[in-house]
Amino acid sequence: MKATLDHIGIAVSNLDEALAFYRDALGLEVEAPEEVPSQRVRAHFIPLDGPRERDREAEVSAERDRGIGAPGVSLELLEATDDTSPIAKYVAKRGPGLHHLTLRVDDIAEALARLKSRGVRLIDESPRPGAHGSLVAFIHPSSAHGVLVELKQAGGHAPTVDTKTTKDTKNTKSRRKRNQAARRERTAGLAGPRSAR
Repeated sequence: MKATLDHIGIAVSNLDEALAFYRDALGLEVEAPEEVPSQRVRAHFIPLDGPRERDREAEVSAERDRGIGAPGVSLELLEATDDTSPIAKYVAKRGPGLHHLTLRVDDIAEALARLKSRGVRLIDESPRPGAHGSLVAFIHPSSAHGVLVELKQAGGHAPTVDTKTTKDTKNTKSRRKRNQAARRERTAGLAGPRSAR
């Protein structure tokens, strides 16, 4: 599996303050925002490869149309569009700041299968829609030394969807909800020690 750094995600609680720093103070160019409904966020990409030449604009536009986004590494400012989104929950719990780093891969389904076969804990066992028409999936921080890692496959590629994996993902989410409820009960002192299953 070959992977390259695509972008670094930064959760923001106040977009105007974030733009005052990144755009106004640092002088970085901020791309037009993009809604990512699957994550309930608005993404604002900031290319870090320096000012783009005018003759590259057509090529950059074509790359964006293919789901690649701006060439090179970017920062991604993530603004929650819903109070129940993962970014809103992250900001409420930890405050604004570094959220994740994203590695671009050629075949996300293959990468996920390889990671799963090696015992890596995945948040997403199958890819979902991301910014720039891409497919994305997250690796749990517990398997990545405390870092939330996102895998990204550029758009224009049909994902390989395994119905068993989709079913496993639903079962995992149900199990996670039950475990969270049990933890809340224990924390509140309403339940005794966890019994063996």
